[in-house]
Amino acid sequence: MSAVKELVEYWNDFYKRGMNANQVVNELLSPLKEYPNKQFGTVYHSVMDAIGDQSTYYPEPYFGFLEQMDPESDVLGLFMNPGPVKHEDILEWNEEVIRQYTELDPNYFLSECGVMDDQNQVPKFFPMCNCFLKDRHEKGCNIWRRKRYLEIRRDFKLKLRFLHTMEMFPFHSKVWDGRIKSHLKKIADLDFMKLTLNAVQELAIQRKVKCIMAVGQVWESIFDKKIDWYSVTKKQFSGTIGVRVIHYQASPNSSPVIVMVRRTQAGVRFTENLEAQKYIRNILGTKKLIFNQSQDILNNQQNVLNPKELDKTVSFEKEELIIETLLNKMPPQLNHPALLRGKIYSPTKNQFKYIHLWFENNPWHENYFSFHIHVYKGLAEPKIEVRFGMNYKQLNFSRQTTSAMIRELTKIADTYDFKMKGKENVSFNIVRLCTGPSAVDEAALLLGVIINNVKEASDLVIKATV
Repeated sequence: MSAVKELVEYWNDFYKRGMNANQVVNELLSPLKEYPNKQFGTVYHSVMDAIGDQSTYYPEPYFGFLEQMDPESDVLGLFMNPGPVKHEDILEWNEEVIRQYTELDPNYFLSECGVMDDQNQVPKFFPMCNCFLKDRHEKGCNIWRRKRYLEIRRDFKLKLRFLHTMEMFPFHSKVWDGRIKSHLKKIADLDFMKLTLNAVQELAIQRKVKCIMAVGQVWESIFDKKIDWYSVTKKQFSGTIGVRVIHYQASPNSSPVIVMVRRTQAGVRFTENLEAQKYIRNILGTKKLIFNQSQDILNNQQNVLNPKELDKTVSFEKEELIIETLLNKMPPQLNHPALLRGKIYSPTKNQFKYIHLWFENNPWHENYFSFHIHVYKGLAEPKIEVRFGMNYKQLNFSRQTTSAMIRELTKIADTYDFKMKGKENVSFNIVRLCTGPSAVDEAALLLGVIINNVKEASDLVIKATV
């Protein structure tokens, strides 16, 4: 029997036996009673104290369909724990967990929003969750999984079909602190964790998955001690958000196993360090992402002018028509609902007409923190500049806040091939030029993408520094 099948059948057996969740949790963790603990008597009681009333929910050791992975476009993520459950109906929750492990086929999982985002080729938008996970969490997949899809596609440039996950500590818990974390190395010796490690090693050796990505120093420690690797490479990246990247190979041709150990403890993001992201892309063999528009989305928009027809528009309003067409072509799920627009301007000294857009009720300033569309005048084919600019000399924010925003804009520029321009101590802009028959389509999607990225970055910076 394969290691993956053994893992799947091991857990399925618990769910099919009709045991309640408390019995499952107790049976799996009872070996920890052998280890003494000063505060709680035993390690078992320490762990159970942190689990608290969450023991009434079934553990969730993995998510996905491990026996039917796509080796070219599936990723396995290794994380710490599934977090607390905030669902009032315990019975309903547990019945859904049982279905997840014993009945559901891949098509069920492949209806997840993160999967559908990729089918639309839209790098970044979070409309309301509309998949099966909306019944599990208040925000559905938006609370966690959809963000991981985004990171893998954006930061590591992978064509991702599905993100499978495994947990080191598969139990829901009231809190996640030293009562559990200080005992993870002992937990790694329990039967269910041995099966997990065997499955990870097998998936890598047999190249059943594109790559395996883990977050956390504990994974590094356990991999170093429990698995005999063909090669191990460790590289430290400094900076504001430092990270250590460990690259494991089970054989010369195995799927890469990459562990990211962050200096900070905030969240579960893989890594925000740009140099580390480039290093990982090199390991994975992925190049910088070239932006691809979705014709399926664009062709379904109403009141959209075919870009080929723009060449035939010879009136003095040609540039205005291009601007309005571009705004209409922005996929509605990308267009932030609180975005306001100004008039179309045509300065006589400029070679272009332009419009600027800004967020409603944002803490910055509409004139000094806004998006611009520049359409060059008198050309047979559209030439459009998509731009976001921040005149931080005019903004009433500290140097720390503006510097943090510039760092976030630099990440966006690097991700979507925007150029960075500006004047030292005055302004900072990210700019991308779109030309040719497809310029309107490309600019529409680029604008929609950076609107969402800038909004998220702005919220993050304001929350962290103001």
